[in-house]
Amino acid sequence: MDRPDSPPSRLRTLRLALWILLLGTSTSALAAISIIKPGKAPRLDADEGLLVVALDTDVHIDRGFVQRVGARSELVVMKEAEPGRNLRLLKLPAGRYHWHSLRIGNWQVHSTMLVWPLSGKPEYEFEVRPGVINYFGEIVFRRSDWYDATLYLINHGLRALDWLHAEYPAILEAHEFRYGGRYGDPFPGLYRDALATHPKPRMGPSPMRTPPAPVSMPIAPALMWQQDRVQTASLNGRGDVLAIQVKEEDRQQWYVELVDLKHNLVQRIAKADTPFDQLLWAGDEDLLLSADGKGIFSQKVRYREADRFVSAVHVARTSAERFYVEAWSLPWPGRILDSVPIRPGHVVLESLAADGQIRVEEVDVRSKQAFEAYRNLTGSRQLNALGNGEHGWLVDGEGRPAVALTYVGLDLILSRPQDGKLVGFLKLNPESAFLPVATSRDGTRLYALTDENRAQRELVEYDIAAAKVTRTLFSRPGSDVQSIIFDPGRQPIGVRYFRDGNLLSEYFDASNQHVVELLKQAFPGRMASVIDKSADGTQLILWVEASDSTPKLYHLDQRSGKARLIEDSMPWLKANTLAPSQVLTARSNDGLAIESYLTLPPGSGKRPLVVMPHGGPVGVSDSLRFDRDTQFLASLGYAVLRVNFRGSDGYGKAFRDAGHGSFGTAIEDDIDAALKMALANHPLDEQRMCVLGFSYGGYSALVAAVRWPKRFRCVISVSGVSDRNLQFTASDTGRSEHGRKQLELFMGNPDNAREKLIDTSPAYQHEKLRVPVMLAHGIDDERVDYEQTLRMQRMLELDGRPAVGLVFEKEGHAIQDLDNLDTLWRGIAGFLQQNLGKAEASPPPAQPH
Repeated sequence: MDRPDSPPSRLRTLRLALWILLLGTSTSALAAISIIKPGKAPRLDADEGLLVVALDTDVHIDRGFVQRVGARSELVVMKEAEPGRNLRLLKLPAGRYHWHSLRIGNWQVHSTMLVWPLSGKPEYEFEVRPGVINYFGEIVFRRSDWYDATLYLINHGLRALDWLHAEYPAILEAHEFRYGGRYGDPFPGLYRDALATHPKPRMGPSPMRTPPAPVSMPIAPALMWQQDRVQTASLNGRGDVLAIQVKEEDRQQWYVELVDLKHNLVQRIAKADTPFDQLLWAGDEDLLLSADGKGIFSQKVRYREADRFVSAVHVARTSAERFYVEAWSLPWPGRILDSVPIRPGHVVLESLAADGQIRVEEVDVRSKQAFEAYRNLTGSRQLNALGNGEHGWLVDGEGRPAVALTYVGLDLILSRPQDGKLVGFLKLNPESAFLPVATSRDGTRLYALTDENRAQRELVEYDIAAAKVTRTLFSRPGSDVQSIIFDPGRQPIGVRYFRDGNLLSEYFDASNQHVVELLKQAFPGRMASVIDKSADGTQLILWVEASDSTPKLYHLDQRSGKARLIEDSMPWLKANTLAPSQVLTARSNDGLAIESYLTLPPGSGKRPLVVMPHGGPVGVSDSLRFDRDTQFLASLGYAVLRVNFRGSDGYGKAFRDAGHGSFGTAIEDDIDAALKMALANHPLDEQRMCVLGFSYGGYSALVAAVRWPKRFRCVISVSGVSDRNLQFTASDTGRSEHGRKQLELFMGNPDNAREKLIDTSPAYQHEKLRVPVMLAHGIDDERVDYEQTLRMQRMLELDGRPAVGLVFEKEGHAIQDLDNLDTLWRGIAGFLQQNLGKAEASPPPAQPH
């Protein structure tokens, strides 16, 4: 037992005093509010209201405090919130309040507390109106470490209503439930009216029915969605050794293999538990790798989540059958910025100094001794001055730091070093359409993609000293540049863009353009892109694919004109027949040209059709590249129509901007025009059609079934929006001012476009949705909250037509776990077969692609 004056005893006394002080600030105010126990029905005075307080936390919250505007003391509104969802119903005086703070920790366990302030943030202010149940959203608290956390508000109004129905049915019956957050929420009123007019109202959640099992599947979903075998590739300057990153089937490990292109030798040299994010040659025999440090070369290194560790591999040839490999790793995390072509075996690395500043250094990686010198801080050449607060760098062709990247809030500041200081020359806010890609070899210019004041996205040259765009290097009317092709000296020599669904490479001069013609001859009907080449340009590494051919890695020797397959990204599908896609063009109601892609499975007669609008919708597009979704549906015997409606990327700025304000209206008119054109000219069974989509595509699928109720036999929405108003108050986009501006640009402001949003929200038009519906969603989706699917399902339940569906734990906006993908697509296959009938499946195996 401690003596009264011992240090531990004094520390406990100090902590207890702090505990009493913190409690004392709110004890006198407790009389102003009361927490209502379940089953109780309090009497409200004329100036009193009810408040639902909701907190979703991953740690214990000891107390939550709010403060009435103008008051000096805080009110305790949440006590002992355990990890998970916590809800309380309070009675308190009407007026304006704001959340003051959260007190985190457990005194009994940690003997310490942290107070997390919330005051001063407008999103945490709210009004308690008299006589109603007030709800302003659910606070989500996710702690990343003891001193850092993510907080945001989310509108889970339906889940709050369900909780009230379960715990306080009499109160909910007697008082209106009103969402008081930014933009408002008309859904509670819709729901209340629907319950009042329903002959047998049922409130509260019920599980969705599981979709039927598929009758047959020529390709198992787990096989189709298995991660690609080939991840990345890098060719040494001499052009005789290719490093590739591969992933073995059924193994959660990634490997680096060396391929001797002359002797067809393959040797595995490294592995990691997560993907390597960089493979870079620093000469002919020195390879740099970057991964998260959990098992590169089975080395024991300190690991922290999100750290990247750099390893160097010296590759020497001992015989025609084997490489001699020596490897070593940095003892601290860092990032590879680039190699230094004028000094082979040298690289530029970026890491954090002890004081948290970015440190840029040139390192000799040609030998273990040189690397050890760097480890001992004696063999590196620091290139930047510390203390400027930058967050990253672009280096020039000689490895010198040329442009510093610094974030100030959401703005990106580009600066150039001058006399040991940084001089800003360009400020990019989140709305900027200027994308810096690289610097010139001498570091005086930037190469960037932009459509600012232009008709399409173009390649431009930006003079850093003059702080302005000085030249347009490439422009093609109606085509958006997707990427830049550089030569080894950092000079842009070409671009890539889409045309007629194909990804094309176009070079600026005839000496390089002949490569395009060579690839057309070597790979007719397929898309072939050069992803790496030797220093003399004779040895090319190619990525080759088509709508009916899985992506493959090839080596092409220009001197002999011979191409050799190195790896197939999906070798497990080579025995399956894949269906080709063709390009269709239609005119929408207002004359806009709409491109789409129709995939017809093998067989004769009219095929049942799945219409599949893409997600986004603005700045995203489909193409004739290999697509898993399309090929899986075609393997079941279904034709697939994918439409690049207005807003899609690739067709110029005016086409993209035409998607703004067109959700649920003109976009769906474009899909309608493409569908009519396909039905009129191709063997499709218009009596057997369903519509399927993910994200915006899921929303579009529901809208199509509402607008054309007799056209489709079924609708499938995965991670789709059902209530457009909710997207403003229950999405990661709606949490920031920039995100809200984007939503208002794309969808309209709910404050003045409420009726349009309601008219184009499937949850509000549920009575028109007469066909079978399948819904699927990940519970942790932050982009389109799971509440969207809950609302759609609830309204369909009230109509007596509940959806079938799947809900996935620990999944976000995109379903990623392979077992979950298998479950999802088996459900989709079974649902389609139930509603469209069993289509003629793909014939037995064909020749390899």
